[in-house]
Amino acid sequence: MSIVDDVGQIADDQIEMRFEPLEVSPQLVMDGLTLWNTPIKGEALRGLRAGINELFEMRWDALPATVGVSQISISTEPNLFPTPWSPPEVTWARVSIFGYGFAPGVPVLTKWNNAFGFPDNGVGANSIQLQSPVPDGNGRFAYQVIHRGVTRPAAEWRWEGNLQLVLVAQQGQPGLPNWRQAHQRYIPPHVLWQWVPYAPTNAP
Repeated sequence: MSIVDDVGQIADDQIEMRFEPLEVSPQLVMDGLTLWNTPIKGEALRGLRAGINELFEMRWDALPATVGVSQISISTEPNLFPTPWSPPEVTWARVSIFGYGFAPGVPVLTKWNNAFGFPDNGVGANSIQLQSPVPDGNGRFAYQVIHRGVTRPAAEWRWEGNLQLVLVAQQGQPGLPNWRQAHQRYIPPHVLWQWVPYAPTNAP
């Protein structure tokens, strides 16, 4: 049996997502820096600030293709149409995404991989196509994705390391010198799913 055979499929009308532009700045990159899952603060952050400023002055091709998440915030709003076995709130995730080390002026395909149950919207099964931002003259891009959480029963939580949500950025043609690819693993699943301990909606 496939690892996704028992995951319920999500209908297109359950998916709501939009994008907003972000300014690419040293602060945007620093906001996402951690060391062993702990935010970097104080004197260490002050020392890093000078180094990151120097990175921003380098040519775009002096750096490897990199994609990352600077900030994730979760908000809620009342569910206007509550039904039995559904939570009383709707969750929204706002995720700040940035990339650097990509060729200027050439679109970069970005997507979530390991989005089990989501329909193929152009980048393969269990993947969600995001924006295709165009890097600036310094090979950098940034944007925010705002995604309404899709309800999932707690029984369908998946915490295994290789199954976690993955942010992927791809540019160029695979196998050619212009091919660039980067990814960041272990994105919290709450970016896409609203986990609930309630029974599924088809429960008696």
